[in-house]
Amino acid sequence: MMQRHHHCRNLSDFGISNVVSCSNNQSVYAVLFDASQDGLVWSICPGGSSSNATSLTDEHFVCTR
Repeated sequence: MMQRHHHCRNLSDFGISNVVSCSNNQSVYAVLFDASQDGLVWSICPGGSSSNATSLTDEHFVCTR
């Protein structure tokens, strides 16, 4: 979906209000940001995943790097 670098999507556009697990099946980094897009919440390497992301809070945007 978002293979290019520096592309951001608002998670609420997809009905996502809280991330509890994540998987990055892209060839670029996926980065979660807060509502201001200035505060890094989490970074997921290409092919990386987390089955327990309960420590994530205030995630609003996912961007590629």
